[in-house]
Amino acid sequence: MRLFHARHTLKGKRGSQLTPHHMLHPSITTLLSALSFWLQGKEVRLIDISLIENTGLKISFSTNQSTSTNIKVEVLSVMSFTHSFLNSGKDQNSFIEFDYILADVFNQSGSKVMYVISPVEVFESVSKGKPINWLKQSIFQDYSADFLQANSKRYISALENSTRNLVRDILSGVHGKNWWKQSVSKKVQRATEGKLDPQDKVSTLKGDELIFFTYLLDLKKIIISNWEHFSHIFKNQEDFSSSLEQLNEIRRLEAHNRSIDAEAFEKLESIYKSLMSQIASVKPDLTTQFCVEHWHSQLIRIFEQNMEEYKFVAPDPNNFESVISSLILQAQRYEDLEVKISSLSVPLGKEKLHDQLVKVISDVKLALIEIINAVKQEEFHRVEELQRKSERASKRLQDFRDKLLMSEI
Repeated sequence: MRLFHARHTLKGKRGSQLTPHHMLHPSITTLLSALSFWLQGKEVRLIDISLIENTGLKISFSTNQSTSTNIKVEVLSVMSFTHSFLNSGKDQNSFIEFDYILADVFNQSGSKVMYVISPVEVFESVSKGKPINWLKQSIFQDYSADFLQANSKRYISALENSTRNLVRDILSGVHGKNWWKQSVSKKVQRATEGKLDPQDKVSTLKGDELIFFTYLLDLKKIIISNWEHFSHIFKNQEDFSSSLEQLNEIRRLEAHNRSIDAEAFEKLESIYKSLMSQIASVKPDLTTQFCVEHWHSQLIRIFEQNMEEYKFVAPDPNNFESVISSLILQAQRYEDLEVKISSLSVPLGKEKLHDQLVKVISDVKLALIEIINAVKQEEFHRVEELQRKSERASKRLQDFRDKLLMSEI
């Protein structure tokens, strides 16, 4: 529900410090209007402020910054201003509390460059000089030019090399060490050899070396001409051919340092995930990095979904049934989290870490079940110690999640 547009501002002298303290029992509309005035006084190029799902406050603004790092610095500044404003009105009985602050950031041409979701509690540590916690606990969708350029290069390089290795492994398995001469057309052979330095002795190079001088369209021709050996991997020849042609168009942009916009990057990312997952299904050793990235992204997605699906409601401490219901809901949350994470395919080298994560989640769940049983059996003398046990397990899980979001695992 959109309540307010940034063009609407309160009357008064710009730059005056209008805060919730100046308003007696403010409505949401009045509060957001005052926040707009406050942010514009801080020279934020505000576009819009809106309420999201009754628990989130979204600030949309434009930026002159172009690099990912500088945009994040500005986002943190805007969010900190916003939190400071909201925090100043907590003594008002009708003050609205938000769980999250969201930033939707656009460049001067109107294209989205970043989207950030941050829990409000993180700004307490930011105010104490620990901005790293904001990076750890926030969720970022980055569309800045340097981010798109760097990740486009990484995706294309990884996919090219995995496809080259796949061609080498499959065709050498069929034709032996002379596979290059027997399965690659003369035209592609000549084109590939023509890319080499004239001083190199091309005749001494084998297919296992020459394959790494091929380009995307060369690889497409090799695979299509030997489709009977690749059809079990890529399934549909027309889709495969179209994907490599689209990928080549984006590759040309990246090679000439032309800007890659969000639409092109999303297309590239979709092709990358599709082709790499098909290669990984038969040759996981050729796509180790992709498998790790996929596992990592699936973990983040599961954590995000788990946060969205379960909105914690504080129980009435004087209502026995309310306490039990709240504890059961929390235990069910971790049960679902455990089942989803246990279902993931784990990349080589990450098995031990994955098992540790599942155990930490299980520990949180079991600690909650112990509390439930103690409360049901009226063994209240055990509850305090069990709560501490549950908090320790939850802290281990939070630490793991923080590392996950920072790509440290």
